[in-house]
Amino acid sequence: MFMRQLYIFILLISFQSVLADSLDVSGFKQIPNSIAATKYPRYDANDNQCALIKVISDIDGLGFESNLGIVGNIERKNGEYRIYVSPGERRLSIWGSNIIKYKFSFPELPKAGKVYQLIVTLKGTGIKGNYSTGFILLKTQPPGAKVWIDDDYRGITPFQQEMKGGYYTYKVEKELFYPKEGDFTVLVNETVKEEVTLEPKFGSFQVSSTPVDGALISIDGVTTNRKTPYTFDTIASGNHTVSITIDLYEPVSKEVTVNDNEKTTLEIPLNPVFGNVKITTSPQADIYIDNVHTATGTFSDILTKGLHTIEAKLDNYYPQSQKIEVKAGSTDSVSFILEPVTGSLSVVTDPPEAEIFINEKSYGYSPKIINDLLIGTYNIRLKKDNFATVNVQTEIKENERTNIKENLSNFKKITLTSNPPGAGLVLNGKSEGTTPKTLTAPFGTNKVKLTKNGYIDLEREFQVTEQKDKYSFKMTSDKKAMAQMDFRKYKKRKNIWLGATIVTAATGGYFAYSANKHYDNYKTATDNATELHDQIKTEDIIWQTALGVSGICAIITIVNASKQGKAKRQMNISALPVEGGGMVSITIPVGN
Repeated sequence: MFMRQLYIFILLISFQSVLADSLDVSGFKQIPNSIAATKYPRYDANDNQCALIKVISDIDGLGFESNLGIVGNIERKNGEYRIYVSPGERRLSIWGSNIIKYKFSFPELPKAGKVYQLIVTLKGTGIKGNYSTGFILLKTQPPGAKVWIDDDYRGITPFQQEMKGGYYTYKVEKELFYPKEGDFTVLVNETVKEEVTLEPKFGSFQVSSTPVDGALISIDGVTTNRKTPYTFDTIASGNHTVSITIDLYEPVSKEVTVNDNEKTTLEIPLNPVFGNVKITTSPQADIYIDNVHTATGTFSDILTKGLHTIEAKLDNYYPQSQKIEVKAGSTDSVSFILEPVTGSLSVVTDPPEAEIFINEKSYGYSPKIINDLLIGTYNIRLKKDNFATVNVQTEIKENERTNIKENLSNFKKITLTSNPPGAGLVLNGKSEGTTPKTLTAPFGTNKVKLTKNGYIDLEREFQVTEQKDKYSFKMTSDKKAMAQMDFRKYKKRKNIWLGATIVTAATGGYFAYSANKHYDNYKTATDNATELHDQIKTEDIIWQTALGVSGICAIITIVNASKQGKAKRQMNISALPVEGGGMVSITIPVGN
């Protein structure tokens, strides 16, 4: 009977063992820098400060016991059990509901006041190498910080990774922010979120310059391509050297201290490296500064400090130059009065007392010596009433006298025209051909006579002057002569068109007769009927066209005969002079 009960007990124990779970216990290590054991200390019966064991596990209801005894209550929070044991403890037993007790021997004896971790999971639930894992999500504000975990670089924030359960240290770094360090515990089958706010390691500062803006800014020897005034929003905290440069001012460097998350204002005064210079010339000349053409007449501007060469140049004047030393902030004035390069001119004319014009300015009458003329080329005009104006070009040379001697002519080349053209021309009693005519005439009174068929002869006096080159005359038509010319013209045209009328009419009559004769032959023809038919068609076209042309010629003949008769009626004309130089025309009608 006893044996039977023992056998049943053993079976029950074995059955329970089959149904119970087993544990995986791993990851025992000391957590460095943790002060939890000293911040919340416990002491054993021997008054020794305990060691703290953090058992990381997702299993609820675990029990623990140690050889020397657990000190105080076991705490359970945030996925871990907190167990205080006496220093030097060698073993920790762990069990749970339906979980076989696991006896874990510490690989190193816990020390007083130190913190350790231990990972406990159900056997077979580990994912990686039988390790129980969870996720870490590490975020920073701002993002983009570099991440080190247990001194190994892992990436940038936001950083997420599956990791073995346990305690880890981290460090995050981002340019212009202070690095931060910390720790986190990866809990089994959970996601741990760690959010870190980075403190700025930068400030801002505004750079301005006086008395002018637009200076190029460099920071710590690096050109920024920015010009004053400008605000730099993100500058690393600490000491910096700010340099600015701009033309015509000395380069300046200043030290500035940028504090965390503060704005610093830096105003840099500029020292000029120029002075003000005013240059005037009389007469207005080209101004050269250091061999560079800079202005004409006057110059008022700034020049860099130092020695400069100022020159004034003008054609036909002696050049002048001067050196000036410009000092920063100074004002200098330079004035040039240029001396002309001159010569003289002697003018003699025959006859004398001709007015002398030099470049259209009157200089009196010949003979004359004109001094102090600028060197160069001049246009000289010599003018005297009733004499031709003489134009000459001459050159005035430095310190020399130029001589001009001219004979003035009392004749002038003129052009005579008539309306209508082609009139016979007699000038001062001498036949000169027909108009238009270019010839030489004396100044003063001249007499012209114009003759042309169909026009009344014209005789007139006119004055030849210096100002006028062309002289025109309008002739009055002779009506009787014009009628005679028209009569002869229309009579000739009538006879030509009458002849054309007769010739074309005769041609039409001939081809009409021939076509009629060939038609009679065509009516009885046999062999040559086709040839006769074509010939008749051609002759029909010819006689009809010829008679049509003859009709047109007859009409034109009649028109010209009518105009001839009208001209004949106008031929009997008398032109009677009246007092005052007018003319009265009388037309005597003739028979039709």
